Amino acid sequence: MLSLIFIVASTSHFFKLEQMVKRIKAANFGFIAMVFGTAEIAVVLSNIAILVGLIFLLSKIIKFKNQ
Repeated sequence: MLSLIFIVASTSHFFKLEQMVKRIKAANFGFIAMVFGTAEIAVVLSNIAILVGLIFLLSKIIKFKNQ
């Protein structure tokens, strides 16, 4: 169930890049996302973080089931 959340969030960020950038720019604290450069870079970096979390979570689930 938790891994499904990561999959949905990751695909949403990947396919709706322009929408995510608009949301960052419209946010009250959107300037914090600009620390890494543009809003596009922030969205891509967050997508990478989500994918890394997904891989980590799936590896833990597989390891737990194989015990």
